[in-house]
Amino acid sequence: ESICIIFSASRFKHRVIKKCCYDGTRLSEESCEERAMRITIGPKCARAFSECCNRWNSMNHHKKLQIGRDSERD
Repeated sequence: ESICIIFSASRFKHRVIKKCCYDGTRLSEESCEERAMRITIGPKCARAFSECCNRWNSMNHHKKLQIGRDSERD
């Protein structure tokens, strides 16, 4: 998981934009879109945040599906 985050963040050169990506990977009850609407730094930050947030959520969703399949075998 952390390798995927680092790879995603490494695409962004500027440290502030990179941090925006990392912020998108934090757990939250809100959707990526709801959280991205509160970003005031600028559109590049919002784009990086959304991209990393969506990637993180889809990766976690896929992982939950795999775990669910494993428990069905028991």
